[in-house]
Amino acid sequence: MAVDKTFNLPSHYVTIITYKNVKVQHRETHESPLMIGPALLHHDSNFQTYHSFFSHVKSITKYDITGTFLQPNIEIQLGSDDEKALVAAMDSVFPNSIRFLCTRHLKENVVRFLTKKVGVPQVDLKVMKSAIFGKDGLAHADSSFVYEERVEAFKRCIEMQKYPLFQKYFDERLNDHILNYVVRPNVIRGSIDLETNNNSEYMKNVLKQMTNWKTLTLPNLINTM
Repeated sequence: MAVDKTFNLPSHYVTIITYKNVKVQHRETHESPLMIGPALLHHDSNFQTYHSFFSHVKSITKYDITGTFLQPNIEIQLGSDDEKALVAAMDSVFPNSIRFLCTRHLKENVVRFLTKKVGVPQVDLKVMKSAIFGKDGLAHADSSFVYEERVEAFKRCIEMQKYPLFQKYFDERLNDHILNYVVRPNVIRGSIDLETNNNSEYMKNVLKQMTNWKTLTLPNLINTM
């Protein structure tokens, strides 16, 4: 499941869950269709709001559409961006889930930090992005051991040593995010593909097209959806 919050849709926020229905496959591509799951209309974005939403989602996912109780060991995979209240609520309600962070958002955050706060020139930016998110970069490590080796090599590179502010950002934030919410989840599921929230972004655009990119009153928004 992927979770994302939509901005600038109505006077409210809309947080939607998207998922692929693995019970259905396209006859030719064998791809499962992308579906919209539960959606939350909310004024604020605090922990309590998200926690109530995910608690409700958890309660209804214990049963299938026929009312049959599902196995308690069913594996739940959750992907999202790094909004603090959102991920804290997911961790609280689904403590045993495999949680991913969207690597597209992570990359955007890194680029924004390097360009806006550190002032890294494009030449060094390209090298550092490749070292983190490239094919042989940190995020593509296929084990924690390989990841740690790549981290040590990354910290020794000239580009990294030139920018102590980014070193601090990496040590205090980015390192944990990539290891625990990109590499380790991929190791568990036996993949090195980088997870993104592209499916959620697609559904967000669908919703915005439905509203013709206009701000609607709450009743009109509900009727449109």
